[in-house]
Parts: sequence; C-alpha cells; structure tokens
Amino acid sequence: MTVARELRGVTRAPWRRPSGLRSPRCRTLASAAAPAPSQAADGAWRRSLLSGKTLPTLKTDAAASITASEALLVRGGLVQKSSAGIYNFLPMGYRVLEKLERLVARHMDGVPGAERVRMAQLLPAHTWRTTGRLAADADAGQPSEKMMLRDRKNALFLLAPTHEEEVTSMLAGHTLSPRTLPKRLYQISLKFRDELRTRGGLLRSREFLMKDLYSFDVDAAAAQASYAAVMAGYEALWTALGIAPKRVAADNGEMGGTTSDEYHLLSPVGEDTLVVCPSCDHAAIATDGAAIAIDIAAPADGTAAAAAATTTTPATAASALCAQCGTPFDRAAHTHRAIEVGHLFDLGTRYSVPLGATYTDAAGRAVPAHMGSYGIGVTRLMAALLELGHAAAAAAAAAAPASATTAAPNRAYWPEAVAPYRVALAAVPAGGSGADDAVAAATRRVFEAITAAVPALAGDVLVDDRRGRRFGEKMSDLELIGVPYIVILGKRFLASGQAEVRVQKLGPGHTIVSETHHVAEADLPAYFARVLAAAP
Repeated sequence: MTVARELRGVTRAPWRRPSGLRSPRCRTLASAAAPAPSQAADGAWRRSLLSGKTLPTLKTDAAASITASEALLVRGGLVQKSSAGIYNFLPMGYRVLEKLERLVARHMDGVPGAERVRMAQLLPAHTWRTTGRLAADADAGQPSEKMMLRDRKNALFLLAPTHEEEVTSMLAGHTLSPRTLPKRLYQISLKFRDELRTRGGLLRSREFLMKDLYSFDVDAAAAQASYAAVMAGYEALWTALGIAPKRVAADNGEMGGTTSDEYHLLSPVGEDTLVVCPSCDHAAIATDGAAIAIDIAAPADGTAAAAAATTTTPATAASALCAQCGTPFDRAAHTHRAIEVGHLFDLGTRYSVPLGATYTDAAGRAVPAHMGSYGIGVTRLMAALLELGHAAAAAAAAAAPASATTAAPNRAYWPEAVAPYRVALAAVPAGGSGADDAVAAATRRVFEAITAAVPALAGDVLVDDRRGRRFGEKMSDLELIGVPYIVILGKRFLASGQAEVRVQKLGPGHTIVSETHHVAEADLPAYFARVLAAAP
C-alpha cells in the first residue's frame, strides 16, 4: 500500500509555523523595509558622487549672455536655453530653484492662515473679459503679452500670466461669511507672458516660476492686516537669504486697487530706477524718466515742508530733498538701477465685484470681499541673487590690493541656504594610484563622519570623486556652481591630517565672505555643526 492510500481519510491538523520562525519572504520584506546601516550609508555615499551627476560646464561664457547671472547659469551647467526667454533647469540649477522654492514656501506658511493650493494654468478667457483685463475681441492670433490658444471647440484660453481671476472665481463658488474670512491662499507655479523683449536670462523670461498669494477679507481694515502679515513674511524671507531689498511705494497699474509696494534689489542690470536717500536710506521709484515718484522732491526753500508740498521732481533737477528725513542730496549720485523681486497689492473689490466673490453680512446683504495679491518671482529672485554676488565680488576685487587673494567675479556666489550643495569634498590627485586610493578612502571617511555627526547635511554634501581631473579643473567646476564650503583633500591632507576649507559665499549686507580655514580631520564634524548653527 502506498503512503497516499494510507493517508486517505486521515484528518490533518492545520500546520502552524513555530513561533519566532519567519519564512524567506518575510525575511526579505523585513530587510527591505529596514536596510542595514552600512547599506544606507553606502547609498548616501553613492548619491553624493559627482562622477555620476550631470554637470555640463563650459570653459567660456555663453556668447549670447548679456548679464552675469545668465552667463554664470549657462556656463555652470545650471540651466540650458531652450528658446528666447525659455530655459531648461539642469540638475544643479534645479537644486537651487527647489531650495529657493522651499524657503519661499516656508515663509508663506508662516503667514497666519495661509494655505497652499495649486490652480489651473490653462485659464478660460471669459473671466478675464468679465474683469476687463482681456478685450472682447482679443484672439489667440493677435500680438499680446498674454499667451492665448483655442481648443478644438474654438474656446479661447490663456496660459496663466497671473491668477487673480481664477482664485476669485474659485472662491465665488463657495459660501463665504465673516466667520470663514479671511482667506489667504498661495501657490508656487509656472507663469507665462509673451514678453516683447526678453532679456537677462531669468530676469525677464516668457516662462517663469512665481509665488502668488491672494487674500480675501471682510473690509478694508481687515485687508490691511492681511497686507501687513504678508509683508512680515517677505521681510523674514529676505532676512533668511541675507539680503536687504528696498521697499518702495508703487503704482497699482493694470492690477487695480489702491495701495501697492514693491521690493527692489539694486543692480546695474535692473530695469527699474530708484532714487535712494543717502541719509535715511528711504527709496522711491523714478517714474518713466520724467519725475521722481511721490515722496522725494526737489528742495524749494531748503525745508522738509517744501518737500512735503511737492510730490514730484523734474528729472533735470540736480538735487532732491528727502520727504522722510528732510535731507537734501545730489539726485544723480544716488539714482540706481534695480531689479524688482517682490510686489504687494491691495486690490480692494476690483475682482470680487465683477466675479461675484461676496459674503452675506448680518443684515443679509451680499458684500464683496476685499482682496489682496502678493507676488515673488522665484526664478527672477534666483538670477538676482547671482547678480548681487557678481557685483559684490567685482567690488571686492577692485578694492583689494593686487597681491591679495580675493573673491573672483567669474564664479557663482549664493546665499548659503540656496546653494546647490552646501559642502563639497574635493578629492584631488595625490601623485600615483596608491596615493590616489588613499585620498579616496580618506574622502569617504570624512564624508561619513560629517554626515553622521551633522544629520542636517544629509544630501547636501557633494563629493568630487572624478579621477583624471586636475586640481584646477575640479575647483573651477565647484566654484562655477557656487558651493560655499569646499574641503580640499589631497597630498597635504594625507601628510598633515589638516583639511583646507575654502569659504566663498554671498553674506549679509550683500558682501562676499571669502575665507580659508585649516581644520583637523577630527574637528571637521564640529566645524560644520557650527556653520549650520550660525546660518540664518
């Protein structure tokens, strides 16, 4: 009789796995879910290696570049021009943009009640016609700053240049009341404008990244509170970046409303012109080349009262009187080009009335919400930071003695918070394969010590492990992309145990920090812990 026949009719007890025993599948899943520390460290090391990254740096400036920022971005392999005013962001450039976007978002999240949204980028034309910002006869084939197209049903759409109409229509479809207001909604998204004259790379482009926040309040007084809250968020952002834009009163223009403020960074490549008081630093816009705006005026009898009575000054006037502090000054000597990096608008009911964004008050009446609009051009800000660093480096180089080692204008200087990598370890040739292997081993040892002791640097340390590259080539590439801390590990490091740390970055007050430190290998983790602790 076979075994199978003997087992017929026998009741089989269910098999139970002994406690503590796992199937091979369970062991595989468990190990995949919790990799061994050595595996995690090995993965972090491999992700940090420059030899596996895309970095198409150029030896010379791009021929078509007319600004320092565009030349540095293209030469450093951060962006690539697709067509006029349109750019692709390569890995290093995207890291900068992503860091800047996160920093902007963090400070907008700090505005009380602010919520992040994502709105459509293909916008129906009818809402723009309702508000009067698009002519009734406008069409996709006509020259316009607005990029338009028609779908297969012949409906007209805009590629979003801004979102006042869209956000107002969105909230108009919801029930608003004094209890649900204020609303403060923001997004960071691409915008499109068919600029007549693109220039300066990211400073004026046809496709750009912008942060736009919109506020809805019950009345003008409440709207001013929203305005002040967003302005405080902007000021905190500038502090985190270590920059000090000039805030100036501005015209609302096509946007509508009553109050507007702009933030400008002084730069010779800027498209706007500011007059800045040398005594109190108060600034105003010089409008259309014909007059100085609002509160800087020509002195009549040398008193501040005369300035208060005069709202503009002819462009030919040799002097001006600051209405804020009463100081007379040479107007021409204190007129500067500037880049606009932020804008705030009190819109009133310019959009809520035509689009029906109303709430019901205690008397049962429909009351239009009082709105505000607040923008930061993120890609423009990225370029403006490079312009600041370039100008500061050129000024430092011009002021330094010929024999001094100073900042170089042909490299990128970022604020530390947005550099593509905060730290780079440069493994430089040591002469011979054996010595080079020793440098490679020491570089990994330093990398693991720093990232283990300073977790905040995880993912922010770049290792230039490329073999066959001379020291000068490695330094040129790392400087072009703007790494603020470069740790040089080579023959001298092997002999002395001291690493050379070169610091070059855009510091507070629009100045260049250019220093060299010698740090023992064992002290490198503590050194970078102090660096992070001191960062804004």
